[in-house]
Amino acid sequence: MFFAQLGTTEYKGAFTFNSYSEDEEAIIVEHPLIGRKARLQQGATGLRTIAISLFLHQEYCNVEAEIKKLRASKDSFEILPLLWGNGAVEGEFIIASIGISKAQMDDTGNTISSLVNISLKENVVDDKRDQQQQQAKKDALAVGNKKTPSKSNRINPSTCSKQSIDIISVIKANSGRVDTISRQYTNNPALNSKLMSHLKIISNSAQMLVDATNNSGSCLFNNTNIRGTATNVKNRADSLKAIVHANAGGYGSGLFTPDITGVKTGNTTLQSAVRALDSAANTIRQSSITRK
Repeated sequence: MFFAQLGTTEYKGAFTFNSYSEDEEAIIVEHPLIGRKARLQQGATGLRTIAISLFLHQEYCNVEAEIKKLRASKDSFEILPLLWGNGAVEGEFIIASIGISKAQMDDTGNTISSLVNISLKENVVDDKRDQQQQQAKKDALAVGNKKTPSKSNRINPSTCSKQSIDIISVIKANSGRVDTISRQYTNNPALNSKLMSHLKIISNSAQMLVDATNNSGSCLFNNTNIRGTATNVKNRADSLKAIVHANAGGYGSGLFTPDITGVKTGNTTLQSAVRALDSAANTIRQSSITRK
């Protein structure tokens, strides 16, 4: 079991966060008034910034390789899901900055240990359709007298249900990216790497759901529908990842013919498996909106 996962990197044991902190602010507009004090107006909720420090040591990781991986994510503005080992999804982030302090080096300049400070900036994608619907309601003409809406008798989803739905959302988001790359697959090394990264996230997330169905303390305990569909998603993701990995290993070899058809077929079966999992999750969504 891992402590946390950022993108495709799992942090566990000694290879984990040294510290973690969050910053969040409200965006407030200040309106100056002649001869009076200014007035404040609520603007919006600012994006979260998360600061993580890592102590990397050659005893449990390849220090330079881990730093290189983080730099590549920063430079490509890669969107990285942040997940906790208990199944909670923190959200999606990009690496805004990296600070590196080499704590120990050998006599030839090789890095033995480093302290790495990472600043993550939250990435939020608004649901445009939902925004349009809300705006349409605001702009609609009232029929008769307007009445104050009655208080909803719905209550917030349970933490377990929300976490489960969030994990499935992560699977769907990454499977969408897999679908985009696979449809135009040409065994490109850079895209192979991205493809395997997304597939690893899908596989790990699906395993979280399977583990939850075997945990008596989880709301998914003994949910055979989720267990079966999540297992299928994991197997399909692992199978497609194996094909991509084999293609990547043979890249540049004149005698090697990449299995492009296998990637496209594997993607089709993966997308079908993800849709089945999403359909199975409808019961979770319905039960999470409980009426008093």
